[in-house]
Amino acid sequence: MEPLRYETLTKPGPPLGDRLERLKRGTYVLTLLLVLAASSAGLVIGVLSGELSSAAAAFLFCSTSFCTITIWAVVAESAPLRLLEEAIYAVSGLLLVAVLVYGLYLAETAQEARLATEGVFLWAPVTYAIIFVARDHRGALGRCAVLFALILAISLPRATGLVVAADHPPIDASLFWQLYLSSAAVIAVLLFFGALKDRTIEVSAAAERMRTLADTDPLTGLPNRRRVESALSEELDRARRYDMPLSLVVFDLDDFKHINDTYGHDAGDSVLVAVCQAVQPRLRAHDLFGRWGGEEFVVLAPHVSLGEGLRLAERIREDLKSLQLVVAAEVSASFGVATARSEDDLVELIKRADIALYRAKKAGKDRVEPEAA
Repeated sequence: MEPLRYETLTKPGPPLGDRLERLKRGTYVLTLLLVLAASSAGLVIGVLSGELSSAAAAFLFCSTSFCTITIWAVVAESAPLRLLEEAIYAVSGLLLVAVLVYGLYLAETAQEARLATEGVFLWAPVTYAIIFVARDHRGALGRCAVLFALILAISLPRATGLVVAADHPPIDASLFWQLYLSSAAVIAVLLFFGALKDRTIEVSAAAERMRTLADTDPLTGLPNRRRVESALSEELDRARRYDMPLSLVVFDLDDFKHINDTYGHDAGDSVLVAVCQAVQPRLRAHDLFGRWGGEEFVVLAPHVSLGEGLRLAERIREDLKSLQLVVAAEVSASFGVATARSEDDLVELIKRADIALYRAKKAGKDRVEPEAA
């Protein structure tokens, strides 16, 4: 059974912004795939039936080409997401406007006009939704308003009867008034959900910061005592369930008070950070290295027996002895090592490691002591 991996506790995991970007990319790919399928189906069916005009074929070809290229760019991450979002907004809005102009003013038959305007009715809400996914609710509202205003400016002359010509196919003005009202309703609903989305992101970011602060030592960036105790409880359960060895190494810097008193607490803090940087490379991704408090640290080592734990502690002790410091000639530490027993709970394992650490201090410091047999 593989042990848990604790490397993300000392190396920050993907921030909220990165996770949100992955979610957005997935949403765009799914939406573009659906648009690609619809455009491709319309193009193939139109060509086979022989009823597809050259203008409609051009629109569908542009749509399928743009979707194909954009899907590749999103998946391959070949361009910044913000640039791709602007391209999706600009091209989809441009296609909607072009199709609407064609349907209202350039179509040669009533069927072509109807198909073009129906396409705008169907896909305008999708475009609005994509805009609200891409932007915060205020920015999205502005972009939707621009697109809505363009649709109004293009279609109102026909919907109100200001433009009437014998060579223009007749239109059903009531459909356009429904489009205006339904688009306004869609934008209003999307504005609500967009504001809710932005608020959710803010709350999630705040919760992530609070969770990090609650589990992390602010000076060293290591897991703090609260997180170490939680991880130790989890690993004790796993060790009992799967009959795996589990070792706990506790070490305390020797005469650290002297460093603080002689050089100041800022110097003492720099020593603590240097110790953490020296110890971390010795550990596996499965090991948990945390600050227990003050100048005391712990290493939780799953799948490590008592003998292996002692050798690990000895290597760390030697690394600390060779550490080059500006504020002190050298730094040393005393170590206590204990391994989990079947009857152990959190308190018992820590207690035995602490007793071993105390023996190391009493025996002259700068040494490693195992738990009592």
